[in-house]
Amino acid sequence: MISDDEVQDVARAIYGSEYDSRGWDHEPGLLKERFLTEARLAIAALDRLRMAAKGATREPRRLVG
Repeated sequence: MISDDEVQDVARAIYGSEYDSRGWDHEPGLLKERFLTEARLAIAALDRLRMAAKGATREPRRLVG
């Protein structure tokens, strides 16, 4: 299971690669939510790719949040 903190770390990294003008902590919640959603999607996509590469059939990790 992926924790909220791990999702936020990925979201901050995506944000930092695109913006980083005011800093994550100063951004409005709506913008942060956009990046958190992108982070969850990116993590889920990586899980699917890893499972496909291994030929696994189990469900991907459940994302918290």
